[in-house]
Amino acid sequence: MKITHLAFIKCMKYLNACYSKSMDQEQLESWFEYFSDISYSTLNNAIKEIVSESKYFPTISQLKDKCKEINKKYIISIIDKMKESGYFKKGVEELTDSHASNSYFKTLMWLDEGNLTEFVENDIKDFLKQNKQIEQKNKKLLNNVKNL
Repeated sequence: MKITHLAFIKCMKYLNACYSKSMDQEQLESWFEYFSDISYSTLNNAIKEIVSESKYFPTISQLKDKCKEINKKYIISIIDKMKESGYFKKGVEELTDSHASNSYFKTLMWLDEGNLTEFVENDIKDFLKQNKQIEQKNKKLLNNVKNL
């Protein structure tokens, strides 16, 4: 989900506060153009990492690179969860461990090269949806237990 103006300004206020810097409205608008397609959590996490790593206020390019790094880590964590759930063993028949391992590493290679295939992207989205549904069901079960 793309970041809203309000969420972007919140992130930038935090960044500016950490470096004792201030930006005027025009600067905020010009920076927003570069980050409008990034989610709040990605930008927020990128800013927190930059603040902990660097004594200097980042450039747009540095912050964009950090956002890409954060996104990549997130996608890798999803791919790892998919591997744990047996995703890479699925086929017409269950695949061997060797074949599953090759598919897993091939997926990581595609991600690293920026060439993640459409079917893998769709499978990642489906995996996230399924996990969200499972998570919601578990929350309902927990709420039902609390109400007993």
